[in-house]
Amino acid sequence: MSDDLGTTRSMFFPHPPGQRSWADDRPARVATYRDAVALPLTSPGPGPRIVGAVYDDLGQLIHDTERAKVNRAWAGNPPRDTAERVAVDRVAGRTFFGGHLRVAFGHVLLEIVPRLWPETELHAASQVVFYATRVGARSRRPSLPPYAVDLLSALGVDPTRTLVVGDRAVRFDELTVPSPAFRLKRGFSREARTAFGRAGDALAPAGSGSSPVPRLYLSRSRLGLGPRRALNEDAIEVIAEAAGFFVVHPQEHAIDVQVRMVRGAEVIAGCDGSALHLGAFARPGTKLVAFDSRLVPNQLIINQIAQLDALHALVIDGALGGRTGDWTADLDRVREALDTAIG
Repeated sequence: MSDDLGTTRSMFFPHPPGQRSWADDRPARVATYRDAVALPLTSPGPGPRIVGAVYDDLGQLIHDTERAKVNRAWAGNPPRDTAERVAVDRVAGRTFFGGHLRVAFGHVLLEIVPRLWPETELHAASQVVFYATRVGARSRRPSLPPYAVDLLSALGVDPTRTLVVGDRAVRFDELTVPSPAFRLKRGFSREARTAFGRAGDALAPAGSGSSPVPRLYLSRSRLGLGPRRALNEDAIEVIAEAAGFFVVHPQEHAIDVQVRMVRGAEVIAGCDGSALHLGAFARPGTKLVAFDSRLVPNQLIINQIAQLDALHALVIDGALGGRTGDWTADLDRVREALDTAIG
């Protein structure tokens, strides 16, 4: 593994997950197309869904506009545009393709922020276009939560100059399409590091904020009902506090405060999930301790983007899977992982 990819260790996993490189050596690319047409191919139904994609003026699929995700629920888009364009809206000027927008913190962080890596081309555009990832999303402008507004603004995007492809085809005078710098569960290009760095510098400039907290525990215990909860996270928090960690509930703070806390920390810990994705903004060499209930390739990718010194501990008994329901951590494993990571 290259020196600039940090290190990842693991504990209690039957097959260690973390020693491969997730970096993609293929060069990132950006291209501008005239008269490109965005088709709202998202389709409901029991079978695999075809998601939105853009076609050039010859009707050929622009592959970099497909959602950068591998999932049995998603099907590949047709290689050529064969749809009847009964209703076509037209967007003048230059538009930047911002990817597929699912308004959930982890997805905005991993699918939108890294897609906005070409700073020069992004700032040259008059607006940014997104696809919605859920059937039935028909708004011409996304209803963005405050953290998404702040992340976009940090990268130089005016949130009022955004639009979403709805139920009508859209033709663009000019459309700039970057390759995705983060491909969910598959890997990243180094431009993702650039995008997270730009956003982090804007949200938490050097010298801003209060005194840093050396040890930070990012808790999910106040997120309410939902999948993949650690039912005994309150007990994990007690163990973390005894080890000198300050417990934080990220969703209770603005994103700039979250980024400042993470950038000031020497050690970050938490259960698997989008709270730990904030490690993308941490300083290189920061220790990360993940209490895992499953395999977490996206977090492994983040570790390498941010050059973290990461330890992943499987703290649940039973078979591994991509998703789990509620789970209960083995507290002895939690203690052992913390002892291993920080002594």
